[in-house]
Amino acid sequence: MKKYPLIGGSIVAVVLLVLSSSVSSLETTSQNYNEITNQHSCHMILSGKKIWKVIKFNFSQETILNRHISCRCSMNDSTISFIAELFDGGGSFYSWNIWAATIANPDHYLQYKFGRFYGFHSHNKNVQGWANGAFLDFGFGVLNSTSTYYTFISYMNNSYYDIWLNWTGNATISETAGTDVFAYDRHDFTGNLNIGRKRGTYIINGAKEISIENKLVAWYLVPNYSTGHEILKFNTPTGKEEWASYKDKKGEHVSVNVSSFHFYDDLLWGPSGTWQFSINMFNRGLQKKTPNVCLIGADIRRPD
Repeated sequence: MKKYPLIGGSIVAVVLLVLSSSVSSLETTSQNYNEITNQHSCHMILSGKKIWKVIKFNFSQETILNRHISCRCSMNDSTISFIAELFDGGGSFYSWNIWAATIANPDHYLQYKFGRFYGFHSHNKNVQGWANGAFLDFGFGVLNSTSTYYTFISYMNNSYYDIWLNWTGNATISETAGTDVFAYDRHDFTGNLNIGRKRGTYIINGAKEISIENKLVAWYLVPNYSTGHEILKFNTPTGKEEWASYKDKKGEHVSVNVSSFHFYDDLLWGPSGTWQFSINMFNRGLQKKTPNVCLIGADIRRPD
């Protein structure tokens, strides 16, 4: 069972009410689970700007695992804000979903390379607001004695999450947590030429390099609300190259070509080291929406 965000897959429905409010300071708290047995639920309260958390389940029998999340979060219009979830059955299956609360950019910018010199000029807009929402309950069957990982990642200006996980049968669980979360969009890919002009994005040989200390869990995608063409590529620390080419028309991918079906799989629990991402992109947005590219994820230490 594999589901991909925005590209040929389904996204968990989210109800959002955007309200004007000030952002309060919230402390990060969570119960510490360390090989707890014979338990059927866990409750986490998480808060902060950058959060990742992984809970590992070892089930002794076939199990139905459900979760419910309620949240309050504030978004800054000059950055990407996102919430992501990943259910991973130890390589036998996975299901991942992205809630992109906002994907916004400088109003317009120009970046160029001339010999050894780089230029960058931009004009920014900042708008803040609150979003209140709840994820729908989600359940799936797990094979006997299967190790299953639930991964939660958040990148917000500020946020508060109330998360419940419930399951049938007995389980042994352990966890890891951290704050090494990243979010990059179109103006982070410096190249020979990178132009953002409201509804237009034009990138020639754009590139972004990131260093991973533990494991990479990432999403590299172009949201579907534009007309144009983009080619995404990345190189793993071992030198392997993967690419995906999309042609878009009126907000739909009308043509998709990938180097292999492993284009997305390689970004899931990828190895440590230096990762290189590149893009060529020529897009014009629809209905006053900005064409963008998103490289979002986290550097995660998975439970043993």
